[in-house]
Amino acid sequence: MNDPENDPAQAGGAAPEQGEVNPGHPDSVALATIHAGLIERGLVFEAEDGKTIDVQALEVIDQLLAERDALAKAAKAAASAPRASRGTAAGRKCGPSDKLVLNTEDDRKLMLELIGDAETVEVVFSNGKSEIAGMAPVVLTGSAFRLGIAGLQLTLDELIVHGPAGGQAGFELAGYGLFLDGKPVAWRARDKLVIPPGAQMNLASDIVF
Repeated sequence: MNDPENDPAQAGGAAPEQGEVNPGHPDSVALATIHAGLIERGLVFEAEDGKTIDVQALEVIDQLLAERDALAKAAKAAASAPRASRGTAAGRKCGPSDKLVLNTEDDRKLMLELIGDAETVEVVFSNGKSEIAGMAPVVLTGSAFRLGIAGLQLTLDELIVHGPAGGQAGFELAGYGLFLDGKPVAWRARDKLVIPPGAQMNLASDIVF
């Protein structure tokens, strides 16, 4: 006579067939997809009764899950990588304001959160009163800022700006404005920097809020 405690068919249903995917497994959807791939690779064979016989399936599944996780990690890293493109200078008002200065670390931490929630993040070049015509704002995506000793700093290694064409007066840079979704949220003044015609400068380390 069968012992109910040791008979899986009586102690809670039939035991799962080899090769079947447990629907309660946290990776059940991934495993089902992988199982189909195993058949295509010839690592799982169809039996006459429609069931499957696994050949080294566990090792292969572990390898494929690891590959899936690595691809997901790489995709996440690529999405968060800082990138800079250029917008269009629109002559917006951009200048000193006590309300826009990030004085404390808490101010900067809050701003970092707001940056992460914003759809559009721009750094605007200012002459001290307004956006400099001819200096296109920088549109940033990804994790473009970090908390540093000096303040909220760009994570970019390079941010090249160019002076005007020959025959024109150089740009007079007096500060930077941080705009989120088109609105000014932070300001940082700097000693006036003249960018001569035809010149190019890397300002990545200079932009701090």
